[in-house]
Amino acid sequence: MSSTTLDHRFNNFDALRLVAALLVIWSHQFSVMGRPVPLILNGNEPGAVGVVLFFAISGYLVTGSWLADPHVLRFTRRRVLRIWPGLCVAVLGCALILGPLATTLPLAQYLRSPVTWDYFSNLWLQTKYVLPGVFETNPLPNGVNGPIWTIPLEVTCYLGLAVLGVFQVTRTRWFAPFAFLLLAAFFHWRYSPAPDSHRPNGHRYCNTV
Repeated sequence: MSSTTLDHRFNNFDALRLVAALLVIWSHQFSVMGRPVPLILNGNEPGAVGVVLFFAISGYLVTGSWLADPHVLRFTRRRVLRIWPGLCVAVLGCALILGPLATTLPLAQYLRSPVTWDYFSNLWLQTKYVLPGVFETNPLPNGVNGPIWTIPLEVTCYLGLAVLGVFQVTRTRWFAPFAFLLLAAFFHWRYSPAPDSHRPNGHRYCNTV
């Protein structure tokens, strides 16, 4: 995979990311307002399609990054810099700026609450959505930065890719189609509702936004 292939000036990845982002935003607005989410593409939520598109693009680019420089420490450093600076800003901003501004609790009570400090578990990939007194009366209540659920999944994918790369599985000709079929089967099993169940009023892949 050449550097030209991965250069954003020679592909449409930015346009695909924009489409994926718009699908997620459009889908999440219905959940936040407590309204049924319109379904597209044989009964899928638009936000789910957007998330899958994001992961597909990321998988392609990150695999290319590994193939261009198959060194575990350098690969790990790049992935850490890709995830944790933004994650720190998001978590700290929600807990220490958004939370105090939006909570219905007195500020001192909010800061003393163990739920507030439990929210920092997101920094070590233990997903938490709740901040005390924040968004409790929303149609989709008690959810702060719901899409953060994708971060542990993304890090898991990075780790899996590194392991496969170390054993040179990524260089075999059948790696891409096998990985695609395996992931498609897993996500179909993981996220498909039971035959007798009803879809919830909102995003199945994300508690809220």
